[in-house]
Amino acid sequence: MGTIRLQEMEFFAYHGYFSEERKVGNRYGATVEVDFDFEKAAMDDRLTETVDYGQIYDLVKIQMLVPAKLLEYLAREIALSVKTAYPGISGVRVWISKYNPPIGGVAGKAEVMYSLPL
Repeated sequence: MGTIRLQEMEFFAYHGYFSEERKVGNRYGATVEVDFDFEKAAMDDRLTETVDYGQIYDLVKIQMLVPAKLLEYLAREIALSVKTAYPGISGVRVWISKYNPPIGGVAGKAEVMYSLPL
């Protein structure tokens, strides 16, 4: 068993509960962690035997283009797209961060983590 983690991807997107957030946009961060048995890839040194983190990035990028009101929803959609692309994985976790969230005070980012039950 092993884990692949693609960390701190950054996107500019139009998510948010308030309509103004969906108009103006903001910076978002994403981390995706996938658990699976990559022993065959480790032995054979073949990309076809593992989770391609380039494809993971593309899956996140696609979801980031679709405006969502809640980070929770966005994280779940990303997790489901990863599971669909890689049905053999045994776990997937997604962290989504919104930089400078509109909370009426100073905060570097708000973050949610979604773990897809497999």
